Amino acid sequence: KLNLPPVAITDIQVKDSSLIVATQGRGFWIIDDIQPLHEADPWLHEKALHAYSPINGSRLSGGGGGSGMPQAKNPARGVTFRYFLKEALTKDDALTIEIFDSENQKVRSLSSTTSDFEACAIGNQDSRSPVKFKHLPVKAGFNEFVWDLRRAPLNCIENVRLFSGWNGARVMPGNYMAKVTFGDNSQTRNFKVLPDPREEIGVEQLAKVESNIQVTTTLLNELFEHLQKARNIRHTLLSIKAANKSLPTELANTIETVLTSINQWEALVVQPKHQTFEDDINWPNMLDVQLRFLLDNFDRTGAPVQAGAVQRLEDLNTTWQGYKGELETLFTEKVVPLNDSLNQLGLNNLDTL
Repeated sequence: KLNLPPVAITDIQVKDSSLIVATQGRGFWIIDDIQPLHEADPWLHEKALHAYSPINGSRLSGGGGGSGMPQAKNPARGVTFRYFLKEALTKDDALTIEIFDSENQKVRSLSSTTSDFEACAIGNQDSRSPVKFKHLPVKAGFNEFVWDLRRAPLNCIENVRLFSGWNGARVMPGNYMAKVTFGDNSQTRNFKVLPDPREEIGVEQLAKVESNIQVTTTLLNELFEHLQKARNIRHTLLSIKAANKSLPTELANTIETVLTSINQWEALVVQPKHQTFEDDINWPNMLDVQLRFLLDNFDRTGAPVQAGAVQRLEDLNTTWQGYKGELETLFTEKVVPLNDSLNQLGLNNLDTL
């Protein structure tokens, strides 16, 4: 009965999947969304897993202002997944929800367990603004989890202070499918991400937002991938220097040249001096933070896409292509010949782009 007092019910209605009851002059009570009751059956308690129909979510562009009058809580800002587990899962069991778009492309994977990505993001955090993650609940019985509509996160690498976060942008309105799995048990359910009901945005405008989000995300992930490969080479060369104190002079000089070039290149794409989110006062944000800001801009402002943001993306893309070309030239002209020389001495192979 939840918070319903012991009084007579004089009226009862079902409205939009919600159960509404009224008392004689005492007010009314609402149980939001009783769809799981409609899907229940006598054999439910015997199933290891049962996925209920998700509650559709809306891609809202912003919050509404409060009226100052008594009011109920708004629905969750996202898609609500609900499922039944016959038994609570142990730490060794993982429950996952994989989310696919209308073209059957996976946009996000949610889990009841921690991931390497989470460890990376926590390692990069400012301790004064700790990063928190939510995982799928796995208790026996009814479980519920709200997905915030965000797609797969960026490819996190260590020692990059991206204080705006590694989260992906939110998905666009459309039809989606969720696949709920643990062990050999799996079920799929369809749902929708709805547009903001306060806006009238055409499909073409939403497609432009999606295109710019994808381009910006690709640039960021490509930047981090190239940075990680450059760092791998630096780590290997430093290890070679430490273990071999009497390298041929020419080889040692080449190693120093490559190390210096990698350090200089890294400072173009990230800011190594940043340790807290306030450090941009003293040292400028580099390409990674600029792209992250632009990604958030496309995500928050939605459609129609701002012409200035599109132009800025073109500018940053041009900048990145130049930086990427510099690194590729370094690999071609310095790293590859250096790798051949190291191989002749029986030393480590270097990474490649």
